[in-house]
Amino acid sequence: MIGEMESGSLELSGDMGIHDAARQALNRPVESVFEPLIVSDPQKTAHWRLLDIHKLLHAQTTLLQVANETIERQKIEAEAANEAKGQFLANMSHEIRTPLTAILGFAENLLDSEINESERIGAVKTIVRNGEHLVQIINDILDLSKIEAGRMDVELLKLSPAQLISDVVSVMRVRATARQLD
Repeated sequence: MIGEMESGSLELSGDMGIHDAARQALNRPVESVFEPLIVSDPQKTAHWRLLDIHKLLHAQTTLLQVANETIERQKIEAEAANEAKGQFLANMSHEIRTPLTAILGFAENLLDSEINESERIGAVKTIVRNGEHLVQIINDILDLSKIEAGRMDVELLKLSPAQLISDVVSVMRVRATARQLD
């Protein structure tokens, strides 16, 4: 800072950084805070009127409004992401429970000494399919973690629609039977 001029204007050196100039302008005594800022040429050949403090304060207010709007938008986005995460966890717990229920239900059926060999083989196959389905769900959850970390590799796998439908029916059959539904 070069100093206060007689008119109350603040004279600043032309080689001063904008942050230092703004700090000095805003830290002036109350009675001179609305006086203009003057930037001096370091070679002392000229003086320039830069701007008065109310323009500086208006610019600062505008920047604060933009910052507050940005914070509010990011808060809304964070709340939406948190809600999506909660929904995801609810869906995943349901997705995990479904094959696990089938595994437990068919494992209990295996304890029944009165079931015949073909029913026993069918129950074991259902347990294996649902175990594989459960592993796939867990792999999908891990894949989501990889996506978030930016380390996901995409792979193309063959799918049998008939097998998929059969798997869904076998999983849902246990739940339907438990609720005595056809």
